[in-house]
Amino acid sequence: VCRSVSMVGVRQQKQLEDKATLVRVLDHYWRMYGHSPTVRELTSRAGLSSTSMTATRLRALRESGFVNYTDNVSRTARLTQEGRKVYGLN
Repeated sequence: VCRSVSMVGVRQQKQLEDKATLVRVLDHYWRMYGHSPTVRELTSRAGLSSTSMTATRLRALRESGFVNYTDNVSRTARLTQEGRKVYGLN
């Protein structure tokens, strides 16, 4: 039981780290190119293992109010003011 509890903690920590990485990559990409990267580019630049994982993390960031994007439209992800504030990017 203790082992599974610690694995849950490790998994949650990894998810938090992934989200923070995505936010930093998204911010940097916007500053460099003036638009959002594709999910594939985000996946590659953030070092994540799949586009599915990236999409899941982006959805969670959107549900938290830290990122906005239009479903099924490429290159629309953008940090919100709240997301910039929470991740220290103001």
